[in-house]
Amino acid sequence: MKRTAIVNLTKLKWINTLSKNKLLISMALVYVFGIFLGAMFLKNSNAVFNVANLNFEDYLDIRLNKGFFDIMLNSFISALPVALVIFLCGTSLIGIALTFFSLAYCGITYGITAAFLYSNYALIGIAYNSLILIPCTILTALGFLFSGKEAFIFSLRLAKLTMPKGQTANVYTDFKNYCIKFVLIVFIFIGSAILDAVLTKSFIGYFKF
Repeated sequence: MKRTAIVNLTKLKWINTLSKNKLLISMALVYVFGIFLGAMFLKNSNAVFNVANLNFEDYLDIRLNKGFFDIMLNSFISALPVALVIFLCGTSLIGIALTFFSLAYCGITYGITAAFLYSNYALIGIAYNSLILIPCTILTALGFLFSGKEAFIFSLRLAKLTMPKGQTANVYTDFKNYCIKFVLIVFIFIGSAILDAVLTKSFIGYFKF
């Protein structure tokens, strides 16, 4: 009886956690869908494959010929444009929809890269993806998901203000808090960039492309 009560309590906690994070989970599913979409694009389009090949050559050039801080800076800068787009989505009334499109785009770009590594380098590509790309991508994806969540919430708040019986709010304070949250999220991208540089300098020498 006691064991059953503990199991039921655990289930309730999980249900409560899922309920509170429905938005984040929805965005994660969109991101994952983007990954599969990106893999399909690469499989069915020679043009996408050629672009992925050129991008990967540039990627390798930086990581094989540059130092730790150059790799870290390149990795960090590559995430900023998307983060900025998501931030701007939050300041728009249509950001509620655009945020999801931005996250799908992030998933598509990673899906194309992962599919390219597998199709072009087979086991070596899978090993490289697993050892170097996936850990950094997980951190970066978390940054995008948290960014997307904050952008969606702020955009929704702005949309409610335009309604006839919209809630009154201190837009300046809300926007300041919105900016502060994004500054904190930037540290996730910094962490991902540091991890990228560490893993690259530690392991890329073992791979021959």
